[in-house]
Amino acid sequence: MTGGVWIAAGVLKIGDAAENVRAVRAYDLLPESVVPVIGHALPIVEIVVGLCLVVGLVTRWGAVVSALLLVAFIIGISSAWARGMSIECGCFGGGGGRAQGASDKYPWELARDVGLLLLSAYLIWRPRTRFAVDNYVLPAPPPPTVAPAVAPTGGGRRGDRTRASQQAAEIRRKAAAEEQRKRNSIVTIVILVALLAVVGVGYSVQSSRDISGKTTVAPRNVVGGYAMPYGDSGSQVTVDVYEDFMCPFCGAFEKASGDVVKKYAGRVAFRYHIISFLDRSSSNRYSTRAANALGVVLDRAGPKIAKKFHDELYAQQPAEGSAGLSDSQLVSLAVSAGAKQADVQSGIEELRYRQWVANATDVASRNGVTGTPTIFVDGQKLPPSSTDQTITDMQNAIEKGLNQ
Repeated sequence: MTGGVWIAAGVLKIGDAAENVRAVRAYDLLPESVVPVIGHALPIVEIVVGLCLVVGLVTRWGAVVSALLLVAFIIGISSAWARGMSIECGCFGGGGGRAQGASDKYPWELARDVGLLLLSAYLIWRPRTRFAVDNYVLPAPPPPTVAPAVAPTGGGRRGDRTRASQQAAEIRRKAAAEEQRKRNSIVTIVILVALLAVVGVGYSVQSSRDISGKTTVAPRNVVGGYAMPYGDSGSQVTVDVYEDFMCPFCGAFEKASGDVVKKYAGRVAFRYHIISFLDRSSSNRYSTRAANALGVVLDRAGPKIAKKFHDELYAQQPAEGSAGLSDSQLVSLAVSAGAKQADVQSGIEELRYRQWVANATDVASRNGVTGTPTIFVDGQKLPPSSTDQTITDMQNAIEKGLNQ
């Protein structure tokens, strides 16, 4: 059971290396230099440990690693709960994002991990099962021989010879047992080194698949490297809005905040950071495709048309979990917003700013964004809340900044 859980967890995580890194980072427990290492290695370690436990190969070692991982997960979830965080645990993928009601799952998740920890402890104590591979590659040493009782009759010399024979047999058994233990130790070391090599190769593959941070060219007209500007760029008040075009809560925020944003557009600098947390919530990475399309329009048609395109994308927002709008639909909406088809079509279809979107998403994660929408006013992050409360908090923070 424990092995099957580890295999499922690793397989579900392995598809998105960058998402795993964000899941680890969301707990805000480890130094940034360690976060990518853990994020890239974890799904490989989980699959390897799971396979070892399922087939019964170096079972005790696998159970030890399993127990250590579960202790780490219990500490992470308990810490998030104690600090009032409400994030998806990321145990089976999902990126550790902020989610309403996620903290309600913490008791169940802790109970599950404690149960798996007890099973791992049992395997440390009793690692061998009937069909374990260990029975064949690491056979147990021969058990001690039980000397038969020597009949009191038959002469002293005969009894002495019997005892001598038994002692010699026991010496041979101990020698054979010691030889078997040495062989098992060597085989165990070889297997562990081979498994570490597998983890190392898997880690390298995962690292290479995570394109976050690679050098790229940003679209023209961006501010701060990753944001679409709107409003008064010279204002003393700056509002940073982090959104994902697939996020339904972002759609609700855009619908409810439109009049407020227009009200302050002449006095406040709005900066829209479009990121791709929800790529796996569509069958064709809609979050990245839509964010790339915005970058193309911003580059080729400017901020004013880009803002119209942004608003139209939310007006026609697809349902989370769907395929999202097609490239041709994105091009059509860009043209409706005022861009020229010849200017934007190739960039949208070729994902010209895919790397820029990946970098923007990674930077947002590093800046403490664990879910969307997330709002910063003058660098201060607003607490997660309902849509109406978030808009109220944003207005209050803007007014405070304007009145200083």
